[in-house]
Amino acid sequence: MAYNRNLGGIESHIPYEEMDNQEYAIIDIRQNILDILNKIHPRVNSILGDCQKEYAGENTYDRVIAIYVLEHLPNLPEALKQMHRILVDDGVAHVVIPCEGSLAYTICIKISAERLLAQIVSYRLHVVY
Repeated sequence: MAYNRNLGGIESHIPYEEMDNQEYAIIDIRQNILDILNKIHPRVNSILGDCQKEYAGENTYDRVIAIYVLEHLPNLPEALKQMHRILVDDGVAHVVIPCEGSLAYTICIKISAERLLAQIVSYRLHVVY
């Protein structure tokens, strides 16, 4: 397996990661959360920062994971631009957002967020319902 550089924003899935084959980092704006995560997962690098601002170099990560994060951000377009910027050319963004599943929710996503996401991350986006 190839060595990967990954950036995540939540720790619940870390026990399922093969840490021997990757460098893993977590970004959060709260130092106290990073301190707790470092005690639980000492092999994970912590980054004190805001995912809506520049926090890493271009083409730094092979994978970005955002689980129940994006729906809380006041500047979603900038966060997505940063995700796109830090991913390598063939990098992957794994995004999980809460989903209502109702007809109204599906219609709203189609006319708002899906179009915005597609414009920002262009060919790298695949929306799954």
